[in-house]
Amino acid sequence: MTKATTAPRPRATVRSRATAPARGPSDASLVELAEDWLAAKSLAGRSETDNSAQARRRDVCRWGRALQTMLGRPVAGDGTLDVAVDLAGLRLRDLTADNCLHALSLLRASGKASSTARMLSTWRGFCRWLVRRGYLRSDPTDDDLLVVTVSGERLPRAFTLADVDHLRLAALDPSPRARSAWPARDLALVELLTGSGARVSETAALQVGDIDRRHQVMILRLRRATKSGNERDVPLPERVVDTIDAYLAERISSGRAQPLFVRLSGEQMTRQDIDEVLRRLCRAGAVTAPDGEMAHGLRHHYGTQLALHGVPVPVIQQLLGHADPRTSSIYTRVAAQSLVDALTTAGMLDA
Repeated sequence: MTKATTAPRPRATVRSRATAPARGPSDASLVELAEDWLAAKSLAGRSETDNSAQARRRDVCRWGRALQTMLGRPVAGDGTLDVAVDLAGLRLRDLTADNCLHALSLLRASGKASSTARMLSTWRGFCRWLVRRGYLRSDPTDDDLLVVTVSGERLPRAFTLADVDHLRLAALDPSPRARSAWPARDLALVELLTGSGARVSETAALQVGDIDRRHQVMILRLRRATKSGNERDVPLPERVVDTIDAYLAERISSGRAQPLFVRLSGEQMTRQDIDEVLRRLCRAGAVTAPDGEMAHGLRHHYGTQLALHGVPVPVIQQLLGHADPRTSSIYTRVAAQSLVDALTTAGMLDA
């Protein structure tokens, strides 16, 4: 079997402009791309209200204004939100995680937390569309600090140890109706994500040879689809390697240059394929799924477990491939709160 200074105006009205055709990844402006995305969303969501489409457009405009302000070129005018004005001059190269983080800080200072969270959701949808269309190599909003800036020192929900056990059991005992199920592969996928903290894009891009077996402890070489080209090596627990080997034993072909995770047809799995597998396992195992991509919840699980076991922040930063140590330090605070919660539940902090 192959398998800054100008704050958004909350009462602004909105003018729309005609969509200009994109000129290609190298010179496409954000104005054109944003209009294309907004048009695509309107077509896909025909049942949504006109207010929803207008709110989405306002969010995009406010992000454009915040990015322009952060880059030192605040938008002038009467406060009317207009994609063609608010995103004028912005290019794909301006969409970095740091720029989005600073822009989000401006948005947060000018509105309610609920509004900021909605604007982040809108911008994340736009950026993910840019990735899917091949305009961006990685999603600049896929950064824990962006979420923490909105939610106040709280990461999205991570899978617990019990959740992971339920995912393992669901992988090994799939429903007969789960046509895409491959127990050995699905278990290996869960084990690799929980034992390495790899991002979903990195996992989809893995090849068989990326597991370096020349050392006493096996090393996962993350070299492709890494964020900002931040390559890294992650030691793998024996259980992870054992499950991967059991899965590879069921493959007809598993040469070093072949994709590590494949569909039943033998084609390389995409990030969407991986997400669908994990969602299926969540449903089968009665596990509450976190917001966003499922693999990100397993990445948070890995980071939290590192912190709970006393791994220093610089090591967490290296293992997770964080560019900013502030992101890694979040896990130590989450772990500390988890310990307090556990002691409180046990009654050990009572007077």
